Amino acid sequence: MKWFLVPLCIIWVNSLDLEDNEDQLGDGLPELYDGDMFLTPEQKLILSLDEKNLWRVAYRNLVNQWPDKTVPYVYGAISKHGFTKDEKVKVRAAMDYIESKTCVKFRGRKGQRDHLIIMKGRPGCWANVGRARFARVNLGGAWCFNQGPIVHELMHILGFAHTHLAPNRDDYVDIKWENVKDSEKSHLTKLSSKDWTMLNLPYDYDSIMHYRPNAHSANGKDTIVPKEAGIKTGRREKLSELDIIRINRYYKCPQVEKKH
Repeated sequence: MKWFLVPLCIIWVNSLDLEDNEDQLGDGLPELYDGDMFLTPEQKLILSLDEKNLWRVAYRNLVNQWPDKTVPYVYGAISKHGFTKDEKVKVRAAMDYIESKTCVKFRGRKGQRDHLIIMKGRPGCWANVGRARFARVNLGGAWCFNQGPIVHELMHILGFAHTHLAPNRDDYVDIKWENVKDSEKSHLTKLSSKDWTMLNLPYDYDSIMHYRPNAHSANGKDTIVPKEAGIKTGRREKLSELDIIRINRYYKCPQVEKKH
């Protein structure tokens, strides 16, 4: 998803015209960016051409926002990977939690072209970033059904990337490149301020979108180290105060009464 500005028109690049079926992804774990972001083929192409420009879609342009502040969703169609009643309750509870803090809504799909498919047939917890024709959240394991992981992946669906990729992150964390897996160093490249707006909000150590200190580690040692002593990041179960403001500001929500 990205705006390409050309004479007299704007072209919106979105996900491929695939059937509404998670089998289209094939078996196993798909290629993920920064651990859990599942990019469309178009996004991968954009990223390969200019690694930083991809995220302009999430913060500079509004193209990937969900219309009417509403995410239509369905559960994946493969019966062998069907959700239990308890799992659906947990997913809905995470949606309700986000709704209680913002003006964003999650509703069962009623024929909308762009919608979210929730599935569990692949390993790991991961998601698309932003609005797409077949945006996906995968919850592939018991841990993925905790509130924190579900909310984190739904934040991706709403259009948010990871906090530790922010353009000002070097003022708040040190990346210990010597501890990062060689194959994953590109995943920790910070983004340009021209491509990412912080929505006039400060860096957020407490964000549910901030990774833990040893993410992408090759040797078990920390890779994302806060400059401020005593700060702990990652593995949050709830939105931070700034996460809540960020969603409401990005989706231009009217004043929402916070229910803490």
